[in-house]
Amino acid sequence: MDATVKSVQPLDAAGRPGVDIRFRLPGAGPKRAIYVSGDLSNGGFNASYRDWLSSYGGSVAYFKAASYLMHDSGFSGIRDWVLGNCRGVVQDDSGIPLHYYDSSQWDLRLHGDYKAPIELFTKHAQPDLRAAYDAIGGGPPLPFGSGYRIRPDEANLLIAVKR
Repeated sequence: MDATVKSVQPLDAAGRPGVDIRFRLPGAGPKRAIYVSGDLSNGGFNASYRDWLSSYGGSVAYFKAASYLMHDSGFSGIRDWVLGNCRGVVQDDSGIPLHYYDSSQWDLRLHGDYKAPIELFTKHAQPDLRAAYDAIGGGPPLPFGSGYRIRPDEANLLIAVKR
């Protein structure tokens, strides 16, 4: 991408370790990416961390190889927070299941193709996501792998933008 990294600084995200990366893309203004490590289960997604996240209102969430955690009720807090607070989400099929995206609130774009999860996660198959890809004849191809599908011809991305 020809980005120029301006700084990389550690940060404390309400007690969770993280890193704040400031960079610039050619022809664009300053950009920022924040990566945080921590427990996002309902037990670990506490009020102080939600408050910290909320201070970055209008963010874009990115999920890849997310172990299908947002498919389970034990991660409903982070899933609901993302859907209620982020202006966009970029994810592979291991992120938030398609049926949680309310079509009156989100514009969705599908890229690549979705067949099924890898064998380890077959219980998280999404027939509705498969049907959505079938309905559009497959998404624009991805020139790279993503998440658990490292081969471009198997990878998928869903891009959700809040209306």
